[in-house]
Amino acid sequence: MYYKVEGSSRAPVPFIKWVHQFQDVKRWFILSGLILSIVIFFNVYTPVALQEIPGDRRDLNLLDQTIGYDAMYVRDLFSLMGASGRRAYMLINIVDLVIFPVLLFTWMGVTSLIGTEDNMRPPLQADGLFWAFIYMMADITENICIFALLHSYPVIPSFLVPLSSLLTLVKFLMIAYSMVIVGVRVVRYTRGYVQGRKDL
Repeated sequence: MYYKVEGSSRAPVPFIKWVHQFQDVKRWFILSGLILSIVIFFNVYTPVALQEIPGDRRDLNLLDQTIGYDAMYVRDLFSLMGASGRRAYMLINIVDLVIFPVLLFTWMGVTSLIGTEDNMRPPLQADGLFWAFIYMMADITENICIFALLHSYPVIPSFLVPLSSLLTLVKFLMIAYSMVIVGVRVVRYTRGYVQGRKDL
């Protein structure tokens, strides 16, 4: 079952209803604050996870921040991180597993629909919910794969690495596209608000 907006939206109904709960300014700011707090947490703990990696291997980064990696890359990264680095990465992964993707999906959905009515959403914003939903599912599945890789180390299941790498690419593409939609909506809303103030 899908939420229909001018025949264009394909986001599942429960997620649309979830997004609607945050469509007021106060809840939007709370949501933005939560996302910012988690981003700060990631920025603090990422260097902790990577601190034992030698200077000549600074090309290595966390898997969910890397586009295109193979089993050798994963093995080298986990080995050079050491036990403390892998524990820090596990903590990052647990926070990122579901909480952050759901919050970011909600924020992108709410922001892309700001200032519109249910029956007046242009196709760009309506489909924005769908692509944000695809991002969320890709990010959650990617995080599950990374969790499994961390948990199974030193064994690296070969089938998980290409799947995780593909999902990382999809995640970044969906974030980029969704943020373009968010940007377009914010610009249009701001222009309409300014124009409305001028007409008063």
